[in-house]
Amino acid sequence: MSAARVCATCSAANVPLQQCARCKSASYCNKSCQKANWKAHKQACARHAQDGRQPSIEAKAQQPFTAGEQDKKPFTAIDRNVFLHDRTEEKTYQLLIDTLRMRQEDEYALNGELMSGTIYNQEPSSENAFRTLIRKAKAVPGLLPPWWDERSTGKCLDYARDSAQFSLAHAQEKHDIQETWGDTKMPMKLRMLAERVYGNTPGGHRSDAMLGMMMGIEGDDSGMSSTTIDLAALMRSAS
Repeated sequence: MSAARVCATCSAANVPLQQCARCKSASYCNKSCQKANWKAHKQACARHAQDGRQPSIEAKAQQPFTAGEQDKKPFTAIDRNVFLHDRTEEKTYQLLIDTLRMRQEDEYALNGELMSGTIYNQEPSSENAFRTLIRKAKAVPGLLPPWWDERSTGKCLDYARDSAQFSLAHAQEKHDIQETWGDTKMPMKLRMLAERVYGNTPGGHRSDAMLGMMMGIEGDDSGMSSTTIDLAALMRSAS
């Protein structure tokens, strides 16, 4: 039962209420009421979801995934800042390299921007931009794996220099990354990981709604009551 006493749409009282899965700041008596109120609620939803998530990042990171959960529930792992955890060093290097390569491609393809320190800006390699990415990633609590230390950036750059497939001197477009990883959603994962590092998307926006939708599809219900409405189902029905 929600703490709210009435449905945010019809003001029904004394009935079981279901919380908005994303922000938990509004309650509804059924999915029809939540859908009817979505246009009015969506801006507040984004604000409350953002306000509610930031203080709990470290707490979420303390909820360990079992082996393989980062790949079973990647968007939940991104939300908890543990997507890079419990992976081999090589796999971590590969993911970070492609996070930078996806970001530099998006900056150009979506904004027409030549990302500083990259091959798109006439540099022989994107190593300078990669160092910036790592510096910013270190400032995000828990995002880099616990074993990452001062030597790790250099080791990752050495790996990129020796690798034909994960070279920072070579560009990767969306379809290249999908083919490399055998995963059509990998570009989205890397974009959301980059957003954790840079604070926004190449367009200056945030993808909170999309992340919430993908988490709903994954079926993550940790910390949620059994009566929580699935935002993913709502957004699919509204589209």
